[in-house]
Amino acid sequence: MRERFWASSNEIEARVRVLVIDDNPDDRLLAARELRRGFPDASLVEVDSAGEFDTALSEARPNLVVTDYQMGWMDGLDVLRRVKALDPDIPVVMVTGTGGEAVAVEAMREGVDDYLLKKGHEYARLPVAIQAAIDRTRQRRQARQAQERYRSLFQHVPVGLAICRAGGEAVEANDALLAILGAPPQAPGVALAQLSRCLSVNHRTEWEAAKGGAAPETEFQRLDGELTAVVMRARRIAGEDGTELFECAVTDITPIRRAQEERTVLLAELYHRVNNNLQILTAFVLTLANRTSDPAVRRSLEELSSRIHSIALVQSRLYKSGDYARVNLREFLEELLASLFQGPDIAVSTSLEDVIVPVSRAIPIGLMANELLLNALKHAFDGVVEPSVSVSLRRLPGEPKERALLLVEDNGVGMTDGEPGERSPRGGYGTRLLKSLSRQAEAKMETTSELGRGTRIALDFLVS
Repeated sequence: MRERFWASSNEIEARVRVLVIDDNPDDRLLAARELRRGFPDASLVEVDSAGEFDTALSEARPNLVVTDYQMGWMDGLDVLRRVKALDPDIPVVMVTGTGGEAVAVEAMREGVDDYLLKKGHEYARLPVAIQAAIDRTRQRRQARQAQERYRSLFQHVPVGLAICRAGGEAVEANDALLAILGAPPQAPGVALAQLSRCLSVNHRTEWEAAKGGAAPETEFQRLDGELTAVVMRARRIAGEDGTELFECAVTDITPIRRAQEERTVLLAELYHRVNNNLQILTAFVLTLANRTSDPAVRRSLEELSSRIHSIALVQSRLYKSGDYARVNLREFLEELLASLFQGPDIAVSTSLEDVIVPVSRAIPIGLMANELLLNALKHAFDGVVEPSVSVSLRRLPGEPKERALLLVEDNGVGMTDGEPGERSPRGGYGTRLLKSLSRQAEAKMETTSELGRGTRIALDFLVS
């Protein structure tokens, strides 16, 4: 065994170690010449016997092997098998003068990286073939490393992952998904069968939605028969053979569902208690009003009671609807009108659309509506033979931000100053309250009134 070194002026950190295996010294010389031309920094080891081959493999692992096919002491295919058994990433280029097409096909099947004939022009291709073989090996190694990283991530990510066919048949699942389905790690087959039933039969609609880009929520049946709430997501991937597969992510949202249910129960209890306390406060204020002999104080207490009652109606709406974040103003206004106009002989007409607003906006809007209706009830109809009130609520189309319009109209005596909170020019507390509430609700209020011909108040407010 003869070892020769060629080094450029810039010494590299790690030399490429190349085995040139051939029992013909002239052929080895030709191969060495081309190698030196293409890879001047390579460490070249010439091998011309079985013993030298064994020694070369035992001393240090080669980075590349160039071998003849037909040798007196070993077949080139045997060389290929031994090298690939040592490390499948070692590139092997076979150069032969006797092998035909059948040999080339068999060598390719065994994993040879390139196959050249022992001809002058073919030897000139040796550096190119070697570089291509090195590049392919590097790409295979990078692809394998990426696949290994993906496999590690797939297995250890704390989200249930599965590889599925388009029909929902599960091919593979990670430990997190096995845990969601209640399967031990040592029984993946049972879990895959259960997951396949969930996706392809029990929840086929949700599976199709997930493949389409949605993230549907559903309930998977575990192996112990219990149901667990999950959300599914899927993305299309290509299988190794080019077939269409889907990576399915399954997140167990049972703890979130449980927390939401607990939150709902707590909120329901909170709003129930707040509503009860407001009712008690209303009754207390009315009791004080009934006990006082001062008309002005009684009137102020009654107005305070009405305002507390308006807030209580918002709380009641939240409690009854089960939605603790938003209020339907139509339902609120219906209850408010029923409570305010149940006694007086005043005709009430309504045209109310569903307008859903957050709680933070519902309370000031509700108080404003209460103030406007209470003001009309108290001051608008002195001497009016057939009193009437009209209330309408509708969405405003074409606005960049969603807005709504509340109209309160009466056929009463009108106002002298156009202020909706008072029927006299003194600009009292009601007026100041409405202006303050308008700012809170981001509302614009417009009043049209004429003595003896009634009042029309338009409240334009932001919905969301």
